[in-house]
This record gives sequence, C-alpha cells and structure tokens, in this order.
Amino acid sequence: MSSLKVDGFVKPFRGKSNESWQQFWAKFLVLAEIQGWDDEAKRMKHFPLFLADDAFLVFQGMAGADRKKQDEVVKLMLSSFSMTKSAAYEAFVVRKMKCDVSTDAFVADLKRLAELSGHKVTDDKDPVVVQQLLKGLPADYNRQVRLSLVGKDMSISDCVSIVRALRISDASGGDSVSAAASSGGAATRSGPTSTKSHSQAGSSAKPSGLCFKCGEPGHIRRNCPSRRAGGGGRSQPITCLFCDGAGHVKADCPERRDWLARKDRTTAAVESARPQPAEQENDPCLVSLASPGKLPRMYVDVSAGAAKSSVRARAVVDTGSTRTLISRSFATQHGISLSPTAAPPMLALDGSPLELVGSAAVRLARSDGAVSLPGLEVQAYVVDNLSLVNADVLVGNDVVIGSGGLRLKYSGDGALIGVEFGYDRVDPGDSMGVCGASSSGDCHPFPNVRVQRDGDDVTLSTDDGDVTWDSSARRWVLSWRWKSGSPPTQLVGPGVSEYSRSKLTSDQEQLFAEEVQKWIDAGWLVPHDKDVHGSPGAVLPLIAQLQEHKASTPVRPCLDYRLLNQLLTSQPGRSAPVCEETLRKWRLAGDPQEFQLLNIKKAYLQVHVAPELQRFQMVVWQGQAFVMTRMGFGLNVAPKFMDIIVRWVTREFPAVDNYVDDLMTPAAEAGVVA
Repeated sequence: MSSLKVDGFVKPFRGKSNESWQQFWAKFLVLAEIQGWDDEAKRMKHFPLFLADDAFLVFQGMAGADRKKQDEVVKLMLSSFSMTKSAAYEAFVVRKMKCDVSTDAFVADLKRLAELSGHKVTDDKDPVVVQQLLKGLPADYNRQVRLSLVGKDMSISDCVSIVRALRISDASGGDSVSAAASSGGAATRSGPTSTKSHSQAGSSAKPSGLCFKCGEPGHIRRNCPSRRAGGGGRSQPITCLFCDGAGHVKADCPERRDWLARKDRTTAAVESARPQPAEQENDPCLVSLASPGKLPRMYVDVSAGAAKSSVRARAVVDTGSTRTLISRSFATQHGISLSPTAAPPMLALDGSPLELVGSAAVRLARSDGAVSLPGLEVQAYVVDNLSLVNADVLVGNDVVIGSGGLRLKYSGDGALIGVEFGYDRVDPGDSMGVCGASSSGDCHPFPNVRVQRDGDDVTLSTDDGDVTWDSSARRWVLSWRWKSGSPPTQLVGPGVSEYSRSKLTSDQEQLFAEEVQKWIDAGWLVPHDKDVHGSPGAVLPLIAQLQEHKASTPVRPCLDYRLLNQLLTSQPGRSAPVCEETLRKWRLAGDPQEFQLLNIKKAYLQVHVAPELQRFQMVVWQGQAFVMTRMGFGLNVAPKFMDIIVRWVTREFPAVDNYVDDLMTPAAEAGVVA
C-alpha cells in the first residue's frame, strides 16, 4: 500500500440507514485505481479494511471463497444495505430542496432515488424527475420556475438554471427578475423573495415573555420561579397540531409524514397518468381533504338504483367539499353503475387534482346508533380512491344542505358522540323560523337562529354561541360555546408563544409588523392585565397570511386558533356560507351593471369578543403579552356569525345577497345599504 492516507478519502462503511452503499462503492473504486489495486484479488484483499459495524459482520458471514469474489461481495452488500424500490420511491416523493443543499446536489439525489425505485431516467426532459423537482422546491421558487418556462417543454437543466439564479439573487439581496431572465427564464417577480432569515424576522422570533409553566407574563418556562422551586414538569407540553399528540410538533409528526407520502403518491400518479385538462367554463369542484384525524367519521348506508338493500360504508363528513365523493373500488365491489359525466375538474384545496372516473346516483341514509341521516338521493362523483381520508364515501356539503343542516353532538369531555343531519329544517310552529312569521314583526332571514330583544338590544343565538347588539355601546359582542360546557382549566396553546417568520422577506415582515401595530393603535390588541382580563386561558401565536391580491392588507395577521377551535362547538348547519354556490348564483343574477359589490372594511375586527372570553385570545408580540378584544381570523365560528350579523343588518333589503362580509346589492340601493 502506498503512503496515501486513505481514511481521509473513504470513510468506513457501517451499513447505517443514512449511508449510501452505491456512493461508498463508487469512492472505493476510485481509491483502488489511485492505489494501483488493478485486479480483483488486490481490491478484495483491502476491501474489509473499509467496513465497520453491521457491514463488517455481514462480510464476515460470507463463505471464505466468496469473500474473494467482487461480484458476490457487491451482490450481498446491495441486498443487505441498498434501499429497496419501495423505500427509494417513498424517499423520492417526499424529497425537498433544503437551504443547505445545492441545487445540483438536490437534482442528482432525485435522479439517484428515481433509478433505485426502478425508473430509468432517459433524458433531460424526463417528466417524472421534472415534476418531482418542481414539487420539491419552495412554493415561491416553484411558481417562478413555472412562470419562467410557460409555453415551453420543461427540462431538468432549464429548471436548475432558473433555481440557481433565484438562489444567487436571494443570497445577494438583489432583484431576482433580471437574474432569472439572464438564465433563460422570463420570471415575473417584482422583487426578491428570500427563504433565508432576515433581521426583522429574527428579532420577532426571539423567546417570548409568556411562561407556559405558570401562565404568567414577564419570563419563559426555563426561568419560571415555580419551576425552580420544584414545581415539577411542564404543565403545557408541546402539542402536535396534526395528530394532537404530545412531545412533538406538526413538522415532525410521523402520522403526518405517512399521510403526506400517500397524498404525494396519489397526486403524482394522477398527474403522470392523465393529460393536461383543457380549459373549461365550469368552476372546479373543490374538495378540502382536511387532515384525516380532523374529519368526523361515521358509517352510512348506501344504495343505488332500484336496489332495496343497502351497503354500509365507511364515511367522513367534509363540509369543505362542495360534492359527495365515492371511491371507485367501493362502487365496483358493490355493483354501483357509473355514468360518464362532464363534471368540472376535481381539485383539493391545496391545488392537487383528483381523478374523476364518473358519477353515480346513490341514496344515503342512517337512522340507528349515533348517526341520524334521513334518506337523501344525491348525484355523487366517483373518484379513483379516497385513501387520503381512509374512507369509502366522503359526505360533502351537498348532503349537508340537501338534508337541512348538520349538528355534531359532543360528550361532557368534548368527544364527538353523534352526527345529526336535518336538524335545521324549519318547524312551521316556530314563530321565528321564517321571514315574516315572527309575532314581533322581525324579518328573520334564516332558520335556527333564535332572536331575543331587550329594549334596543338584540341577541342572535345558535348552538355555537350568541352575538349581541349592545345599543348603548353600539357594537356587536360575540360569545362562543364550549363543547364540554365549561372553559378549560389549563392553559391552551401549542407550547410556544411566537412562531418564527423566517420565510417572510424583509418587506413582508415590515408589512406584517405595521399591521400588528395598527391593531395595537386601534385598541384591538391591548396589553394583558391579570386584574382586568384574568389569568391567561389560551396563547394563540400569530401567523402571517400572505394575500398579495389585497392592496390594503397584503400580509394579514391571523391567530393560531387550531387547538382552541377543538374545544369550541361549531355546527355547520345550513347557514355555513358556500363560496362556489354563492358565486354561481351571482353570475345568474342578470346584467352585472345593475348590481354592485360592497365589502365591509375589516369586518371581523368590528365584532367584539365577550370580556370573559378575551383571556382565551392572548397574543405575544415582541415579548409582550396582549389580549385580542375582537373576533380574530381563524376562529372556527367567525364566518358563520359574521354571516348572521350581515343578514340581520340587511334584512330590510331583501334584494341584497351576501357571502360573509361581501355584499351584492342592486346599484340603485348600494348607497342606502352602505
């Protein structure tokens, strides 16, 4: 052996999951060539020196004669330590470009994983690698690459060139438009969008001043006096917002990783199997496909055609879906005949397409146990599969509206114990059930909202809570209801008081900070005072929601209500606004010039939250604890109560229609309504 120090070039191969046998073997062959190990005997003589741990044990287990045969050694090592095709495919579909990995290394690893999974990368325009390359990019880069290559056949090298330019521009802080254009793409960015941390974001991501041990402001948990005094462990552990488990966050959730892998496989299969859809005049049918653990699950009886018997199917209720869906396997297994349909494209709310294979007229019913669903016939869409939600039937908003509403029943500890359809049907004997039927002369625009007057004060009540018009203060006040009937006794929150906003650009962070400051100046966010507001009930970290289409608020602060929402009663009923249905109705209204759209400025923030509930809307901003006194963005009952308030206020104008805080009114009445 020459004097070359080989261990500095080829580290021992141990057979660990994070090591690649192929990379190790390629480097070993290079070293063998440098060292002059030009025949098989010399290579196999030195080869054991580069093995350790499990890999060395496997090698030792070989027969003495086989240890000297290079082909036998490579074959055994491949079978023992190389990724299986399924494992390589799993890694391929979830591979993302990280900030500390170069673009070329990311693409090379994608090609390696594709080859290991059994896909032969044939040329620079390989569609499988190109699509996964785009999917693995940050959302902003993905958008810019697609815009730059619109109308062209995408190739791996073109995508890599544009991403290189974007990353160089972000690192230098310059305008990425010219950089992307110089690489051959015609990007349409108006300024830099960096994925790196900025000084503003870094300062706002510092540890906050609210303790998740004792709930007091002014210090954090590790400095908590009660903890130092032997107060024991943490009272509010880190909570996963996907599976509700403790001890990890959503980004590290194993259930979420499995769910995303299944979702990505389904999306990739659909995209590769079907041609690009032609432009259609119909609006897409939106399907929310929320996290499987968050959807109410039940069994429903399904029958089709003239069949008298029904089949019990696994079902989930998804009020974010405009139509009911059935999986093809369930339809085929139970002889449900499919009809070709010219339905609009099926899109999940994240933009991923769903494979539509037809439609079927079915009847859904259930009247035993904890589920009450009067028999209802619907034209359901049949999709390739519903494995993402682990169900045979996805009950959509068409069933909720068609049956007359939906009510979820909860036990004393907040667990779901029943699903009731049709509770929102109008009772002819209800004096406040329909417009004009009230004995007091009130025009009540929708059922199942109870009206109570006390002088000039008005309270509108539903199963979810109350909104009261306080005539003396001239304001609406919201009170929500707890599933368990009483507020939680422990501090509610994800376990951190402030989230990092490192993905925001410096301009976006500045706009976010300015909007939060406006809330403070307007008195919507007020400093927490324990004597006034009580002990902290819930800490809701702020989230920056980008909405570039809105010039007034391009970056909207939202509160992370996810854990709090799980404790609140939220009945979709029949009053839940459906955007697609409203838009279709407005398009059919007649001459657009005869109508005018009005928008209530900062409508949610005009609604106050009852004083006793404000402590459950605590926000930490730059280390200081505040209380949100208004109805925040993200509260699950906010759209419903905003809709109720607007309909009540505009009840004297029957020609006015609304979608939450957007009003469509005849042009002649627009000034009066405004």
